[in-house]
Amino acid sequence: MNNNTLKQNQDSTVSNLCDSLVAQNVYDVIADLLQSSHIVPEQNHGGREKLTAEVHLLVTLWYLANQECFRAVADRFGVSESSALRAVRRITDWLRGLAHIFIRWPNVTKAKETERLFYGLTCLV
Repeated sequence: MNNNTLKQNQDSTVSNLCDSLVAQNVYDVIADLLQSSHIVPEQNHGGREKLTAEVHLLVTLWYLANQECFRAVADRFGVSESSALRAVRRITDWLRGLAHIFIRWPNVTKAKETERLFYGLTCLV
């Protein structure tokens, strides 16, 4: 796969993920946080080009959102299977460390209000 094809594939993947999974603004916030972190290595230790922070994030989101094996994910993004695996591990570990920023558990009042609204829905069978 040439670089233009990979770039088009990545742009398409961002668009598809943002349409169906992650709001574009949430993706942008996470991508900005990742870019400013030091999670993605600056040096490449192999023969292939180093993966950018964006590719790390896209590989991870795609892997988590789909039931594709690492071989298929790696092929989609033009990376090796081992690089895809390392990217997913890096990003999931990093996101787990940031969970307290993105996940807010409701207080008792909010939980009771949500429960009341949930049970008030008439469309549930």
